[in-house]
Amino acid sequence: MNKKCAILQPTFMPWIGFFDIIDQVDKLIFLDNVQFSKQSWQQKNKILLDGKEHQITIAVDSKGKSNQLINEVAISKSFSPNKLLLTIKHAYKKSKFYEWIFPEFEEIIELFLLGNNQLVELNTKLIIFFLTKLNITVDIILSSDLKKIGNRGEYVADLCSQINSNNYLSPAGSENYLKEDIIFFKNRKIKIFLHRYSHPIYKQIYNKSNINFIPYLSVIDLLFNHGPDSLNIIKSGRLNSCLLS
Repeated sequence: MNKKCAILQPTFMPWIGFFDIIDQVDKLIFLDNVQFSKQSWQQKNKILLDGKEHQITIAVDSKGKSNQLINEVAISKSFSPNKLLLTIKHAYKKSKFYEWIFPEFEEIIELFLLGNNQLVELNTKLIIFFLTKLNITVDIILSSDLKKIGNRGEYVADLCSQINSNNYLSPAGSENYLKEDIIFFKNRKIKIFLHRYSHPIYKQIYNKSNINFIPYLSVIDLLFNHGPDSLNIIKSGRLNSCLLS
């Protein structure tokens, strides 16, 4: 019962702080049965294209479906995987570790979309691929496979209990609502730790001097540029977690 867990929405090609959280826990719950927010990180992220920040987006079928849960969202038939792949190829074809990651990434996108169109499954598959490349091992559970008890903080606290974890590492952005709902964690004897992170600066393609470093891009930017050393760079930005009381 001393295991630490994290509960994260399975977003599209997340930033490196997302993986710093996962690297510090034993169990990860993908929160896939809460409401989907259109134009959120669920369907978009940023890469570096020709030295500038560039947004990539997965078009989804959301018209008239404003109350969809994350695990109900389908990728739109208008989405072009070839366009996505060509954009990423153009952005990183001259990067040092292009051959180390792109062929596998391309295969995942192409094979997945041949037989599946669920956004959450694509996001999950890509995150697992990135975890493998980063050499991060964690037990993954879907919240939809667990009981849904309560809302907001009560639900999060109960999810921790259901997987026998009494230490919860939370993204810092959740601090306010966790403070309001802390009683649910105290009743279950669960400690809340807030993730703290200082974004490291690393060499990016077309930006060798780091003078114009662009942070908060998808983890794929780091992987293309630094390959197997990426996890060490991620860890370099790690600060001590803050215990919420």
